[in-house]
Amino acid sequence: METLAATAAERAAQVRTPGHVMVTTPESLYLLLTSASGRTRLRHVRTVIIDEIHALMRDKRGSHLALSLERLERLVTETGARRPQRIGLSATQKPLELVADFLGGTAPSRPTPVIVDCVGPRRFDLGIELPGGELEAVMATEQYGEVVARLAEVVAEHRTTLIFVQSRRLAERLAHQLTEALTDAGLIADAELVVASHHGSLSLKRRRHVEKQLKSGQLRALVATASLELGIDVGPVDMVCQVGSPKSIATFLQRIGRANHHVGGTPTARAFPLSRGELVETVALFDAIARGELDAIDVPDAPLDVLAQQMVAEVAAVGDDTPDALYDTLRAAAPYRHLTREVFDEVLHLVAERLRDRSAWLGRLITRSRDFH
Repeated sequence: METLAATAAERAAQVRTPGHVMVTTPESLYLLLTSASGRTRLRHVRTVIIDEIHALMRDKRGSHLALSLERLERLVTETGARRPQRIGLSATQKPLELVADFLGGTAPSRPTPVIVDCVGPRRFDLGIELPGGELEAVMATEQYGEVVARLAEVVAEHRTTLIFVQSRRLAERLAHQLTEALTDAGLIADAELVVASHHGSLSLKRRRHVEKQLKSGQLRALVATASLELGIDVGPVDMVCQVGSPKSIATFLQRIGRANHHVGGTPTARAFPLSRGELVETVALFDAIARGELDAIDVPDAPLDVLAQQMVAEVAAVGDDTPDALYDTLRAAAPYRHLTREVFDEVLHLVAERLRDRSAWLGRLITRSRDFH
């Protein structure tokens, strides 16, 4: 397997001896499609697998990827090879028809995407943990202390516990408080060695170190925000706690799915709402899971800033191109199915003429010959 390594030497080695499998990101795929060496490596791609496709579709990152897939297909088929097979994977996608439409694109010559629905009944071990007093609009200090104490008990009862929170500040604060609670109660010796935090303000090196500790089983508890990539192997987690509302069915399912993540394992999780409103959200969330409901995905409609970026990149990579060919390529991406030629030409005019901001003139990003004015 080939991965996009961090060092220049490793990347150079991959160019000299390409692997059979490349693991990359939408952003890195875009860069590869724009560089000469990257395009050489991608000309022989036969299959593209998009994991956790639901997480990409809902924002401009998915629109960007959809355009990159069309550019990749154009690159591959120019050699006479068949179009790359696209495969999308996710356990929390809805509606399936929309996901299939996004994945397949809109070129009329393409076959209808095949949907493989493997969803079946699944058991969950879920529960809501509440403090002794009634929850109000804002949690009282005494009640928060009860939450920390109960979390410490849960951590002590399990081998590895993932605790998800909504902010970086709370991640640091709760990790520190759990360390003190576990130590003071004598639940775990040297708690500072087994409780850590993970959030976007930490350096990449620090986050990778914490992830390595988690995977190897060195941590008893990790307090994390959404910065923790759930697609990685997080190790032997047997309990997930959600502090506050996750605001999304799919997000919560992805998180609890990390607990007992093995064949025959039962996802186990406890929710800790911090206010009356979050309690209502949590009850609704549990009800949706019991009924097998998921959040409906809303795909952005043709974001033009993303279109302009990909337009410039494709022309830079291909060299001489025609507006007709460029339009056909980019409009085949599902988010741009309704892109009119008039709007396309306006964006093309924008990047082909001088762009002016408040302080300076910027040069043309695309040069158009007279034949295409």
